[in-house]
Amino acid sequence: MTQIQRYVINHVFEEQKLYVAVIEFEGNVFPVNALERTPKLYTFTNNGTKSYAIIHLNKINADYGLRYITPSFDSSTYPSKFNLKIVRINNYFSISNMPLINSVPFNGNLTEDIFETSVILFPTQFAFGVSNLKSLSKKNCPANMNINVHYRTSVSKNIDPKRLLQLFANETNNIFKIDGILIPNIVDIAEQPGITVMNEDTAIKSAQKLSDKIQLFDNC
Repeated sequence: MTQIQRYVINHVFEEQKLYVAVIEFEGNVFPVNALERTPKLYTFTNNGTKSYAIIHLNKINADYGLRYITPSFDSSTYPSKFNLKIVRINNYFSISNMPLINSVPFNGNLTEDIFETSVILFPTQFAFGVSNLKSLSKKNCPANMNINVHYRTSVSKNIDPKRLLQLFANETNNIFKIDGILIPNIVDIAEQPGITVMNEDTAIKSAQKLSDKIQLFDNC
């Protein structure tokens, strides 16, 4: 079923002028078991402390259930560029399809993260995440890629986190970065441009089996 929202603007528009329409919208965050709905709230223990991750990431073939972060977002057929800003608690971090370009104090214990204007994406491809997972970053210099992995502190008891970087080290895209997020107790692997979410146990086992290493650097 297709639903259409219609807005009637009581204004006389002039030719050759640029106008911006702003719509205030209050979205939802859903539990993990809310099928076909996103963003989802994941809860887990990180270093003995209850922690959270909010992740908006659709399956590659998603074609509905996208309207929960902005109205009329269900279509999978209208590509666009996205400008994203995320306000988060200071000791959390945020990621999106695109690289972070600036973080500025917002109000008290809040910070505003500003991301690069996206490449052209379908609405189904738009993704972001907010969490307080531990992060590790390196560079694949020959591919000009920034490789980032986000994981629970306890993961380092089972594997060197640098090995986790290898899971994403050979990926390439026109964004020139990849963020890999490892979440415990999720079922599916989901990926969109610039972001991949994996089950924590699956990621550890896959990283342990890797035989070929791609050399990664702090700086190129």
